[in-house]
Amino acid sequence: KKLSAFLRPAIKRLFKGESDDAYDSIAINLAGNMLGMGGVATPAGIDAISKMQHSGDKASVNMKLLLVINGTSIQLIPATVIALRASAGSANAASIFLPTLISSTVATVIGVILCKVFSKK
Repeated sequence: KKLSAFLRPAIKRLFKGESDDAYDSIAINLAGNMLGMGGVATPAGIDAISKMQHSGDKASVNMKLLLVINGTSIQLIPATVIALRASAGSANAASIFLPTLISSTVATVIGVILCKVFSKK
């Protein structure tokens, strides 16, 4: 809940023109992904997309943006990969924490920039 509240101002800037319910679902989706909780993030993402669908069958710019952000998914806690490395006998399973954070953040920023640039054309 705290992470969702923290993300809310950025979400309102990125996903302009959506309802408060859509913002709530987007915040839960992004927070769940950041914490490595896909079981929470997936239903919230589906709910967010359904709340953003205003008319027709075409995906809106905001829908595409959410898809890009989910695809690049900033991972604050890459729990699954750490668990896999630990079960495989890694000497330091959590050593991927910083590289994962950096690479997923860079991928998300580039994805958002490209999505915004191409949506203007």
